[in-house]
Amino acid sequence: MIPRRLEITNFLSYRETAELDFTGLHLACISGMNGAGKSSILDAMTWALFGESRSKSDDDVVNRVATAEGAEARVVFEFELEEVDYRIIRRKKAGRTMLVELQTAVDTAAGQWKSLTGAKNKETNEAIIQLLGMNFTTFRNASFLLQGQADEFTTKTASQRKQILADLLGVNQWDAYRDAVAETRKAAENELTILDAQVSDIELELLQEESRKQAWEIAQAEYNRLKGEKETRELVLQQARKTADLITQQKQQVQNLRLAHQRAAQQLADWQATLAKRQAERARHEALLAKGKPSNTPMRHGKRPMKRPAPSKRWPMRITPWWPRCGRLS
Repeated sequence: MIPRRLEITNFLSYRETAELDFTGLHLACISGMNGAGKSSILDAMTWALFGESRSKSDDDVVNRVATAEGAEARVVFEFELEEVDYRIIRRKKAGRTMLVELQTAVDTAAGQWKSLTGAKNKETNEAIIQLLGMNFTTFRNASFLLQGQADEFTTKTASQRKQILADLLGVNQWDAYRDAVAETRKAAENELTILDAQVSDIELELLQEESRKQAWEIAQAEYNRLKGEKETRELVLQQARKTADLITQQKQQVQNLRLAHQRAAQQLADWQATLAKRQAERARHEALLAKGKPSNTPMRHGKRPMKRPAPSKRWPMRITPWWPRCGRLS
Protein backbone atom coordinates (compact mmCIF):
# COMPACT_ATOMS: atom_id res chain seq x y z
CA MET A 1 0.00 0.00 0.00
CA ILE A 2 1.36 3.42 -1.00
CA PRO A 3 -0.25 6.51 0.64
CA ARG A 4 -1.22 9.22 -1.86
CA ARG A 5 -3.35 11.78 -0.05
CA LEU A 6 -4.79 12.35 3.43
CA GLU A 7 -7.51 14.85 4.34
CA ILE A 8 -8.40 15.40 8.04
CA THR A 9 -11.35 17.40 9.42
CA ASN A 10 -12.47 17.66 13.08
CA PHE A 11 -10.31 14.66 13.95
CA LEU A 12 -8.57 14.71 17.35
CA SER A 13 -6.45 17.92 17.50
CA TYR A 14 -7.29 18.91 13.92
CA ARG A 15 -10.24 21.37 13.99
CA GLU A 16 -9.82 22.86 10.53
CA THR A 17 -9.37 20.74 7.42
CA ALA A 18 -5.75 19.67 6.85
CA GLU A 19 -4.64 18.06 3.60
CA LEU A 20 -1.40 16.13 3.12
CA ASP A 21 -0.15 15.08 -0.31
CA PHE A 22 2.29 12.15 -0.25
CA THR A 23 2.76 11.97 -4.02
CA GLY A 24 6.44 11.50 -4.95
CA LEU A 25 7.56 10.90 -1.35
CA HIS A 26 9.56 7.77 -0.60
CA LEU A 27 10.70 8.69 2.91
CA ALA A 28 9.17 11.35 5.14
CA CYS A 29 9.90 12.66 8.62
CA ILE A 30 7.19 14.41 10.62
CA SER A 31 8.54 16.72 13.33
CA GLY A 32 6.94 19.24 15.67
CA MET A 33 6.16 20.23 19.22
CA ASN A 34 4.40 17.90 21.61
CA GLY A 35 0.67 17.97 20.99
CA ALA A 36 1.07 19.48 17.53
CA GLY A 37 -0.72 16.50 15.98
CA LYS A 38 2.10 14.35 14.63
CA SER A 39 0.64 11.08 15.93
CA SER A 40 -2.86 12.18 14.89
CA ILE A 41 -1.78 11.93 11.24
CA LEU A 42 -0.94 8.25 11.70
CA ASP A 43 -4.08 7.75 13.80
CA ALA A 44 -6.12 9.25 10.96
CA MET A 45 -4.68 6.64 8.57
CA THR A 46 -5.47 3.68 10.83
CA TRP A 47 -8.90 5.11 11.68
CA ALA A 48 -9.72 5.57 7.99
CA LEU A 49 -8.55 2.04 7.16
CA PHE A 50 -9.85 0.05 10.13
CA GLY A 51 -11.93 2.42 12.28
CA GLU A 52 -9.32 1.95 15.05
CA SER A 53 -7.07 4.45 16.81
CA ARG A 54 -5.41 5.13 20.17
CA SER A 55 -8.65 6.67 21.46
CA LYS A 56 -10.58 4.70 24.05
CA SER A 57 -13.94 5.15 22.31
CA ASP A 58 -15.20 6.08 18.88
CA ASP A 59 -16.60 9.40 20.09
CA ASP A 60 -13.17 10.44 21.43
CA VAL A 61 -11.80 10.83 17.87
CA VAL A 62 -14.18 13.74 17.26
CA ASN A 63 -12.64 17.12 18.06
CA ARG A 64 -14.09 18.57 21.28
CA VAL A 65 -15.08 21.87 19.67
CA ALA A 66 -16.71 19.99 16.78
CA THR A 67 -18.57 17.82 19.28
CA ALA A 68 -19.93 20.91 21.01
CA GLU A 69 -21.05 22.35 17.66
CA GLY A 70 -22.56 19.02 16.49
CA ALA A 71 -20.07 18.68 13.61
CA GLU A 72 -18.64 15.38 12.44
CA ALA A 73 -15.11 14.08 12.19
CA ARG A 74 -14.12 13.20 8.63
CA VAL A 75 -11.02 11.51 7.22
CA VAL A 76 -10.37 10.89 3.52
CA PHE A 77 -7.46 8.55 2.75
CA GLU A 78 -6.30 7.81 -0.80
CA PHE A 79 -3.73 5.10 -1.50
CA GLU A 80 -2.39 2.89 -4.25
CA LEU A 81 -2.44 -0.89 -4.03
CA GLU A 82 -1.23 -3.16 -6.84
CA GLU A 83 -1.32 -0.22 -9.30
CA VAL A 84 -4.96 0.56 -8.47
CA ASP A 85 -6.01 3.76 -6.66
CA TYR A 86 -8.50 3.49 -3.79
CA ARG A 87 -10.20 6.01 -1.52
CA ILE A 88 -11.70 5.49 1.93
CA ILE A 89 -13.97 8.08 3.53
CA ARG A 90 -14.81 7.55 7.20
CA ARG A 91 -17.11 9.86 9.17
CA LYS A 92 -18.23 10.00 12.78
CA LYS A 93 -20.50 12.34 14.72
CA ALA A 94 -20.60 12.13 18.51
CA GLY A 95 -23.42 9.84 19.62
CA ARG A 96 -24.03 8.63 16.08
CA THR A 97 -23.06 5.54 14.10
CA MET A 98 -19.76 5.58 12.24
CA LEU A 99 -20.06 5.68 8.43
CA VAL A 100 -17.48 4.35 5.96
CA GLU A 101 -17.22 4.39 2.16
CA LEU A 102 -14.84 2.44 -0.10
CA GLN A 103 -14.20 3.66 -3.64
CA THR A 104 -11.92 2.82 -6.54
CA ALA A 105 -10.63 5.31 -9.09
CA VAL A 106 -12.15 5.41 -12.56
CA ASP A 107 -10.43 8.60 -13.70
CA THR A 108 -8.25 10.22 -11.02
CA ALA A 109 -7.57 13.36 -13.08
CA ALA A 110 -11.28 13.94 -13.61
CA GLY A 111 -12.09 12.98 -10.02
CA GLN A 112 -14.30 10.05 -11.01
CA TRP A 113 -14.62 7.24 -8.44
CA LYS A 114 -16.62 4.00 -8.42
CA SER A 115 -18.27 2.94 -5.15
CA LEU A 116 -17.36 -0.42 -3.59
CA THR A 117 -19.32 0.31 -0.42
CA GLY A 118 -21.35 -2.58 0.99
CA ALA A 119 -24.94 -2.46 2.20
CA LYS A 120 -23.71 -2.28 5.82
CA ASN A 121 -20.61 -0.87 7.54
CA LYS A 122 -19.55 -4.40 8.53
CA GLU A 123 -19.51 -5.51 4.91
CA THR A 124 -17.44 -2.48 3.88
CA ASN A 125 -14.93 -3.02 6.73
CA GLU A 126 -14.54 -6.68 5.74
CA ALA A 127 -13.99 -5.65 2.12
CA ILE A 128 -11.17 -3.28 3.22
CA ILE A 129 -9.48 -6.02 5.30
CA GLN A 130 -9.81 -8.42 2.37
CA LEU A 131 -8.32 -5.81 0.05
CA LEU A 132 -5.34 -5.07 2.34
CA GLY A 133 -4.82 -8.69 3.32
CA MET A 134 -4.45 -7.81 7.01
CA ASN A 135 -6.44 -6.55 9.98
CA PHE A 136 -5.60 -3.74 12.38
CA THR A 137 -3.55 -5.95 14.72
CA THR A 138 -1.34 -7.26 11.91
CA PHE A 139 -1.01 -3.77 10.39
CA ARG A 140 0.01 -2.28 13.75
CA ASN A 141 2.72 -4.92 14.32
CA ALA A 142 4.08 -5.02 10.78
CA SER A 143 3.70 -1.57 9.21
CA PHE A 144 2.86 0.81 12.00
CA LEU A 145 4.65 1.06 15.33
CA LEU A 146 2.90 3.12 17.96
CA GLN A 147 4.88 5.38 20.22
CA GLY A 148 6.01 3.47 23.29
CA GLN A 149 4.84 0.16 21.80
CA ALA A 150 7.75 -0.78 19.57
CA ASP A 151 8.23 -4.02 21.49
CA GLU A 152 4.57 -5.03 21.26
CA PHE A 153 5.33 -7.89 18.83
CA THR A 154 7.98 -9.38 21.09
CA THR A 155 5.74 -9.21 24.13
CA LYS A 156 2.95 -11.25 22.50
CA THR A 157 2.54 -14.97 23.05
CA ALA A 158 3.93 -17.52 20.64
CA SER A 159 0.54 -18.26 19.14
CA GLN A 160 -0.17 -14.55 18.66
CA ARG A 161 3.20 -13.98 16.98
CA LYS A 162 2.57 -17.01 14.79
CA GLN A 163 -0.79 -15.61 13.76
CA ILE A 164 0.71 -12.19 12.95
CA LEU A 165 3.51 -13.71 10.88
CA ALA A 166 1.04 -15.98 9.12
CA ASP A 167 -1.03 -12.94 8.17
CA LEU A 168 2.08 -11.09 6.93
CA LEU A 169 3.46 -13.99 4.91
CA GLY A 170 0.11 -14.98 3.49
CA VAL A 171 0.14 -18.38 5.17
CA ASN A 172 -3.51 -17.95 6.00
CA GLN A 173 -4.18 -17.94 2.29
CA TRP A 174 -2.67 -21.43 2.05
CA ASP A 175 -4.83 -22.48 4.98
CA ALA A 176 -7.81 -21.23 3.03
CA TYR A 177 -6.61 -23.24 0.02
CA ARG A 178 -6.20 -26.31 2.24
CA ASP A 179 -9.69 -25.88 3.64
CA ALA A 180 -11.10 -25.43 0.15
CA VAL A 181 -9.33 -28.58 -1.08
CA ALA A 182 -10.60 -30.47 1.98
CA GLU A 183 -14.15 -29.33 1.27
CA THR A 184 -13.79 -30.29 -2.40
CA ARG A 185 -12.39 -33.70 -1.45
CA LYS A 186 -15.19 -34.24 1.06
CA ALA A 187 -17.81 -33.33 -1.56
CA ALA A 188 -16.16 -35.67 -4.08
CA GLU A 189 -16.08 -38.50 -1.53
CA ASN A 190 -19.75 -37.94 -0.73
CA GLU A 191 -20.59 -37.95 -4.41
CA LEU A 192 -18.55 -41.15 -4.89
CA THR A 193 -20.42 -42.78 -2.01
CA ILE A 194 -23.73 -41.84 -3.60
CA LEU A 195 -22.57 -43.19 -6.98
CA ASP A 196 -21.44 -46.46 -5.37
CA ALA A 197 -24.85 -46.82 -3.74
CA GLN A 198 -26.55 -46.15 -7.08
CA VAL A 199 -24.33 -48.74 -8.81
CA SER A 200 -25.20 -51.30 -6.10
CA ASP A 201 -28.89 -50.60 -6.63
CA ILE A 202 -28.49 -51.03 -10.39
CA GLU A 203 -26.62 -54.32 -9.96
CA LEU A 204 -29.33 -55.57 -7.60
CA GLU A 205 -31.99 -54.62 -10.13
CA LEU A 206 -30.06 -56.47 -12.85
CA LEU A 207 -30.00 -59.60 -10.68
CA GLN A 208 -33.74 -59.30 -10.25
CA GLU A 209 -34.32 -58.77 -13.97
CA GLU A 210 -35.54 -62.34 -14.70
CA SER A 211 -37.91 -62.48 -11.74
CA ARG A 212 -39.24 -59.03 -12.56
CA LYS A 213 -39.71 -60.07 -16.18
CA GLN A 214 -41.74 -63.10 -15.09
CA ALA A 215 -43.75 -60.95 -12.71
CA TRP A 216 -44.37 -58.53 -15.55
CA GLU A 217 -45.59 -61.31 -17.83
CA ILE A 218 -47.92 -62.58 -15.10
CA ALA A 219 -49.21 -59.09 -14.53
CA GLN A 220 -49.69 -58.60 -18.28
CA ALA A 221 -51.64 -61.86 -18.55
CA GLU A 222 -53.81 -60.87 -15.57
CA TYR A 223 -54.36 -57.51 -17.17
CA ASN A 224 -55.47 -59.12 -20.44
CA ARG A 225 -57.81 -61.45 -18.52
CA LEU A 226 -59.35 -58.60 -16.61
CA LYS A 227 -59.63 -56.61 -19.79
CA GLY A 228 -61.53 -59.49 -21.46
CA GLU A 229 -63.82 -59.85 -18.45
CA LYS A 230 -64.46 -56.14 -18.55
CA GLU A 231 -65.42 -56.28 -22.24
CA THR A 232 -67.70 -59.29 -21.58
CA ARG A 233 -69.36 -57.56 -18.68
CA GLU A 234 -69.82 -54.46 -20.76
CA LEU A 235 -71.58 -56.55 -23.45
CA VAL A 236 -73.77 -58.18 -20.78
CA LEU A 237 -74.53 -54.77 -19.36
CA GLN A 238 -75.49 -53.44 -22.78
CA GLN A 239 -77.76 -56.47 -23.38
CA ALA A 240 -79.31 -56.02 -19.93
CA ARG A 241 -79.96 -52.37 -20.71
CA LYS A 242 -81.61 -53.34 -24.00
CA THR A 243 -83.72 -55.96 -22.19
CA ALA A 244 -84.69 -53.40 -19.56
CA ASP A 245 -85.72 -50.97 -22.30
CA LEU A 246 -87.77 -53.73 -24.02
CA ILE A 247 -89.46 -54.65 -20.72
CA THR A 248 -90.27 -51.01 -20.15
CA GLN A 249 -91.84 -50.80 -23.63
CA GLN A 250 -93.81 -54.00 -23.05
CA LYS A 251 -95.02 -52.70 -19.69
CA GLN A 252 -96.21 -49.59 -21.45
CA GLN A 253 -97.98 -51.66 -24.09
CA VAL A 254 -99.64 -53.78 -21.39
CA GLN A 255 -100.75 -50.63 -19.65
CA ASN A 256 -102.14 -49.28 -22.91
CA LEU A 257 -103.96 -52.58 -23.57
CA ARG A 258 -105.36 -52.58 -20.03
CA LEU A 259 -106.71 -49.07 -20.54
CA ALA A 260 -108.12 -50.06 -23.94
CA HIS A 261 -109.74 -53.15 -22.37
CA GLN A 262 -111.26 -51.03 -19.63
CA ARG A 263 -112.62 -48.60 -22.17
CA ALA A 264 -113.99 -51.51 -24.28
CA ALA A 265 -115.58 -53.13 -21.21
CA GLN A 266 -117.17 -49.86 -20.28
CA GLN A 267 -118.42 -49.38 -23.83
CA LEU A 268 -119.79 -52.98 -23.84
CA ALA A 269 -121.56 -52.36 -20.56
CA ASP A 270 -123.04 -49.19 -22.01
CA TRP A 271 -124.14 -51.07 -25.13
CA GLN A 272 -125.68 -53.91 -23.08
CA ALA A 273 -127.57 -51.42 -20.98
CA THR A 274 -128.78 -49.70 -24.15
CA LEU A 275 -129.76 -53.11 -25.65
CA ALA A 276 -131.67 -54.12 -22.53
CA LYS A 277 -133.46 -50.81 -22.60
CA ARG A 278 -134.34 -51.21 -26.29
CA GLN A 279 -135.45 -54.80 -25.77
CA ALA A 280 -137.73 -53.68 -22.97
CA GLU A 281 -139.14 -50.97 -25.18
CA ARG A 282 -139.63 -53.51 -27.97
CA ALA A 283 -141.46 -55.87 -25.61
CA ARG A 284 -143.77 -53.04 -24.60
CA HIS A 285 -144.46 -52.18 -28.21
CA GLU A 286 -145.06 -55.82 -29.13
CA ALA A 287 -147.48 -56.11 -26.23
CA LEU A 288 -149.31 -53.03 -27.45
CA LEU A 289 -149.46 -54.51 -30.95
CA ALA A 290 -150.69 -57.82 -29.67
CA LYS A 291 -153.64 -56.12 -27.99
CA GLY A 292 -154.80 -54.41 -31.15
CA LYS A 293 -154.32 -57.46 -33.62
CA PRO A 294 -157.56 -59.30 -34.98
CA SER A 295 -158.16 -62.96 -34.18
CA ASN A 296 -157.74 -65.83 -36.76
CA THR A 297 -160.45 -66.50 -39.49
CA PRO A 298 -162.70 -69.53 -38.63
CA MET A 299 -162.48 -72.65 -40.83
CA ARG A 300 -165.52 -74.02 -42.72
CA HIS A 301 -166.04 -77.81 -42.70
CA GLY A 302 -164.68 -79.40 -45.89
CA LYS A 303 -163.94 -76.10 -47.54
CA ARG A 304 -161.13 -73.71 -47.71
CA PRO A 305 -160.87 -71.22 -45.00
CA MET A 306 -162.59 -68.04 -45.44
CA LYS A 307 -160.56 -65.17 -46.74
CA ARG A 308 -159.85 -62.45 -44.46
CA PRO A 309 -161.65 -59.28 -45.12
CA ALA A 310 -159.65 -56.60 -46.75
CA PRO A 311 -157.95 -54.57 -44.26
CA SER A 312 -159.33 -51.25 -43.39
CA LYS A 313 -157.62 -48.27 -44.77
CA ARG A 314 -157.37 -46.94 -41.28
CA TRP A 315 -155.32 -49.98 -40.13
CA PRO A 316 -151.73 -49.62 -40.92
CA MET A 317 -150.36 -52.16 -43.32
CA ARG A 318 -146.75 -52.18 -41.97
CA ILE A 319 -145.28 -51.30 -38.64
CA THR A 320 -141.69 -50.13 -38.70
CA PRO A 321 -139.93 -50.07 -35.34
CA TRP A 322 -138.67 -46.64 -34.42
CA TRP A 323 -135.59 -47.71 -32.47
CA PRO A 324 -132.30 -47.91 -34.35
CA ARG A 325 -130.79 -51.20 -35.27
CA CYS A 326 -128.12 -52.43 -32.99
CA GLY A 327 -124.98 -53.82 -34.49
CA ARG A 328 -123.78 -57.30 -33.73
CA LEU A 329 -121.94 -57.48 -30.47
CA SER A 330 -118.80 -59.48 -30.38
